[in-house]
Amino acid sequence: SGVIRISTAYNLTCDNTIIKGTGSGTGIALGGGDDFTISGCTVRDYDRGIGFGSLCADNLVVTSFNATSVSVGINSMGICNNFTMRNFYLSLDSGGYGLSHISNTDTGVLLENGVIYGCDAGLDFAYPSSYWINSTINNVTFIGTGTNIYTNTYGLYKFKGENNTIKNSNFSGLKYGIYFNATNTIIFNNTFASSGASHIYNYLTADVNSFNYTINGTNYGNSWEEFCNLSISDTNGDGYGDSGTNYPYNSTQSSKFNSSG
Repeated sequence: SGVIRISTAYNLTCDNTIIKGTGSGTGIALGGGDDFTISGCTVRDYDRGIGFGSLCADNLVVTSFNATSVSVGINSMGICNNFTMRNFYLSLDSGGYGLSHISNTDTGVLLENGVIYGCDAGLDFAYPSSYWINSTINNVTFIGTGTNIYTNTYGLYKFKGENNTIKNSNFSGLKYGIYFNATNTIIFNNTFASSGASHIYNYLTADVNSFNYTINGTNYGNSWEEFCNLSISDTNGDGYGDSGTNYPYNSTQSSKFNSSG
């Protein structure tokens, strides 16, 4: 048991070591600076799994990271540009946050191949200054507990930014899948299920976002839980609806979709 504190650029490889706490504090505490790499670590029973300092740090990489029984997976106040997190599993205490205190304008963020379980907010963008640009969320699963879909639980909370991509991800058992205020966001090939209020809720009055994307001539949309109850057909057999009296799927067809684009 114990806390790992790092104050300068460092490559930390835990080799599957388990860092166990007693319910408070931070498992891995970074003091600030650029060019950190953390790999193969498991943190249990802390308030925060990883805590970044308050400075604006670039080029941070976290891979093969697990945090269980924590309130916050990553306290990301000090993250700025080129933050990458791959192959992660965050199991949160009641009221927990996957990434909290996102407070800077961050460019080039990549979250890929991960699970955030039991979240009040998978990603918390409550700070007015939080903003992502040219960033990607790919193959990340955001799961509520299944009993809290009518309380304030979010996959992405107050997600703000521009020119971002959310793809190949799953949002289930949450009140809101994506609750956002963003422009030029491409959202495709995701699955939305068991949302208590909305799969998508954009509180920006005039949002410009896309929920379809074309790759090598093939169109990709998203999977919506109530799709089977709508009159939408797949005429070309590519797995996505492209015609019908309820096509396209939008806020007119479902109360759980509140966005244009």
